Amino acid sequence: FPYPAYRRGQRELAVAVYRGLRDEKTIFAQAPTGIGKTLATVFPALKALGEGKVEKVFYLTAKTLTRTVAENTLDQLRSRGVRFRCVTLTAKEKICLNEKVACNPQDCAFAKGHYDRIKTALWDLFEHEEVLSRDVIIQYAQKHRVCPFEFSLDTSSWSDGVICDYNYAFDPRVYLKRFFLFGGDYALLIDEAHNLVDRAREMYSAEICRSVWRHLGKEIKVDNPKLATAVNRIARWLLGCRNLELTGEPPALVLKEQPDDLIENLQRFMTVAEKWLVKGISTPWRESLIDRYFEAASMVRISEFYDERYVTVYRKEKRDLWVKLYTSATPL
Repeated sequence: FPYPAYRRGQRELAVAVYRGLRDEKTIFAQAPTGIGKTLATVFPALKALGEGKVEKVFYLTAKTLTRTVAENTLDQLRSRGVRFRCVTLTAKEKICLNEKVACNPQDCAFAKGHYDRIKTALWDLFEHEEVLSRDVIIQYAQKHRVCPFEFSLDTSSWSDGVICDYNYAFDPRVYLKRFFLFGGDYALLIDEAHNLVDRAREMYSAEICRSVWRHLGKEIKVDNPKLATAVNRIARWLLGCRNLELTGEPPALVLKEQPDDLIENLQRFMTVAEKWLVKGISTPWRESLIDRYFEAASMVRISEFYDERYVTVYRKEKRDLWVKLYTSATPL
């Protein structure tokens, strides 16, 4: 412990966290500001890790500021001799070394040949670093010309701990499958867990907008009629929603039934789009198609959770229309 004494209530919290991890229990803690909650949870988690009671420690946050607090806490423990390799995961858009995120070898020098250089980069990093912060990841990614985001994900497999956003543990579309697909003996330290309720509702919800699909259909009509047909089928379905009786301001309608026809159309579109995307053809509308592909994949993925906890929300603003699969009680 990095201080000569505990603050009032801090030791009780640390003991409760340790026992919870040891006994595989869930602990909810509410404590006043200034008690040192971060240290009181990280310290016993590292103790449990050192004793083999957990495999890895995940510190999950909703804000950049609290990530920094976790990093500083680990630095305090390292000052007392703790050896703990921890990586901070940063969103792809915030760590990309290009002006525009373009994850393909044609447009990104860091993606081209990434897998030829990644082993050397990892070896170099682990030989010289224990604190794998955002800046450190970027430094070595630039040195070895590898994608910093993929690089950070690879380092997580060989780290004792991971500091990251809630999404990486709970979002069904982006969670770290290498850890959570089959589970493990992990310690999940969830900072400000009361924020997880609203965040989880959005994680398990998905939405599409008519205008963007209509625009994409127009863009690709001449170049790829077959793909345009799949896109326009979705746009026409959304156009048909104008006949629904939407009320209020903005006009909206909430139904319990899932729009099965829409989901089927999205699945057909994904099948056609995949066959074209793998060809790697460069067109002015390629990025827009990729955006729509992931939007469709999100809707289809969330539709798999659709049950009595879900509703479908139809919403109109100006001349546009949105359809959202929304859960008010999260499946977490």
